[in-house]
Amino acid sequence: MRKTEAAPIGRRNTEKRQLRNKEVQFILETCRSMYTFALQNRRLPPRTGNPFSELPLDRLKIEDARPSFVFTANAELAFFKSASDGALPLVASPASTG
Repeated sequence: MRKTEAAPIGRRNTEKRQLRNKEVQFILETCRSMYTFALQNRRLPPRTGNPFSELPLDRLKIEDARPSFVFTANAELAFFKSASDGALPLVASPASTG
């Protein structure tokens, strides 16, 4: 994943760059949480383990962390109000995880 190039915050018209360490850590933490959720709610076979549970994510070295800013409070509220009923759970879940 460290070699993957992506546009910052998923914007199409921006220059792609390699993912930062903090972004990689966030992706791995989210995958671990989703596996845990799926296992607890019996969405996976019974003997399936969580491949992300053994990763030492808290010990990953963060060398190039920079704060990211997406929305102001008013813009965020307008964004969630404009989301359709079907899309709201899909955008609210990642937004609430940080």
